[in-house]
Amino acid sequence: MNNNSTLTLGEKIMYVRKARGYSQENLGYAIKRNRPFVQRIENGQVECDVELLAEIRKFLEIEDAPLLEHELKLYRYHLEVWGDLIESKRLDEAKAMQSQLSPILIMPFEADLFLLYTMTETLLLLEESNFAAAKEKLNAVEASIDDASIEVRHMFYRNKGYFYGRQGDFENSLKHSLLAIDNTSNDFKPGYFVLTNIGIAYISMGKVHKGIVFLERAKLEYDGDRTHNRGIIIDSSLAAGYMQIGEEDVARQLYEESLSLAKILNDEFRIAVISQNLATLNQRQMNFNEALTLLDQALKHHTSNSFGYAAALHNKAHCLFKMKAYDKCREIIKQAEPLTEGDEELTIMFESLGHLMTLSEKTSISYLEDVAIPYFRACKNASKYKAIPLCNELEILYRKKKSKLKSLTMAAIAKDIYEEMYYGRGSL
Repeated sequence: MNNNSTLTLGEKIMYVRKARGYSQENLGYAIKRNRPFVQRIENGQVECDVELLAEIRKFLEIEDAPLLEHELKLYRYHLEVWGDLIESKRLDEAKAMQSQLSPILIMPFEADLFLLYTMTETLLLLEESNFAAAKEKLNAVEASIDDASIEVRHMFYRNKGYFYGRQGDFENSLKHSLLAIDNTSNDFKPGYFVLTNIGIAYISMGKVHKGIVFLERAKLEYDGDRTHNRGIIIDSSLAAGYMQIGEEDVARQLYEESLSLAKILNDEFRIAVISQNLATLNQRQMNFNEALTLLDQALKHHTSNSFGYAAALHNKAHCLFKMKAYDKCREIIKQAEPLTEGDEELTIMFESLGHLMTLSEKTSISYLEDVAIPYFRACKNASKYKAIPLCNELEILYRKKKSKLKSLTMAAIAKDIYEEMYYGRGSL
């Protein structure tokens, strides 16, 4: 596809007129001219002065449409500004700008700008969590993507990667985000948005070191106001990566800075997620009371019927378990029952926690060994890590029982999960 159409101004006017369903007589009447005069305009035999063109634009409702060469260049620049607003999650400003740019939809002869608008609009739909509409637009473009410009291809694969990431399919998210990287050039380089998506996908798949590399690159690329949501996302994702590799001081600083900014922006979702992750860090460091305070904050800001809310409840119950407050732990497990219904992962998470409190019983050991650990080990994302604390508890139990072989087996499973997630290999 060409970046600009080869149509003359008159041919563009004719195309839009027909698309609007108007005759030459209709247009002539609106501009106080006859049909032959309109015909000469469309054939390029009459030049439109500023006033005449303004009248034509008004009738065809394309006052903001880019018809002339300098308008096409300005429109492309405005598309970039619109995309930057969306990537920085300044969605109110982006929505206000959308109507200014939408007239391109009546001008598909500007193929590249038409597709660039469509891909930018798709990103806005994704940020608004309108996944059905976003998928429809991606599917509509996919058939012609091989013939599109490199910039359109980049945006298509970037959006598709982001779409899969928002669905929790990090394998496909990574695949398409890397294709977005492939569709770049010396003049058109990948920005922080796609680098962030790749970093998050790697970390979510357990490839933490790779994820950190891409997120650090994204942080360098991101030259916007760090108090906007995108900066928070980069920093909090980096914190998650550093926490997983044991760089807890770095993780704490990033989490605390991100949480402060999320509160300034009143970003309910980020406050919840960052509070929850910071609570996990405090649990690791045996700061249980601080962890409980953060988890209560997370629960306050999570949507009450969401997976995140249930996960925060599980974290709180696990914290109480580590504090040996078993009655309170059981109360939360009971409270979570309506949330786990129909969700296998949540069900196994809470049932495993219940069995940890009765680990001396054979049925509890059997559940963890035969149900919970195999389930989490089979996961293709970071949920695989949920098997590790279960292995650790069983390893401690077997050591106390002097069952050396079983103790070593549990330790080997935990080690295998780390190696599989970090290095892509497994031994068991």
